[in-house]
Amino acid sequence: MPITKGTSKKTVSKNIKTLMTEKPSNSRAKAIKTIAKKQGISPKKAKLKQAVAIAMSKKRESKRK
Repeated sequence: MPITKGTSKKTVSKNIKTLMTEKPSNSRAKAIKTIAKKQGISPKKAKLKQAVAIAMSKKRESKRK
């Protein structure tokens, strides 16, 4: 399921949920491992941090236009 554009809290929450439930791509999985290792956190928390970052980035992107 693709990430939707939008600035509302509902859209951001939906995007985070989507990113957390779907299987990450190979490059994203590698990034999650790297974040977890560098910050000393579990891969699940690293995946959540990355999902939030991606969702907020998408929010900013749609806000600019």
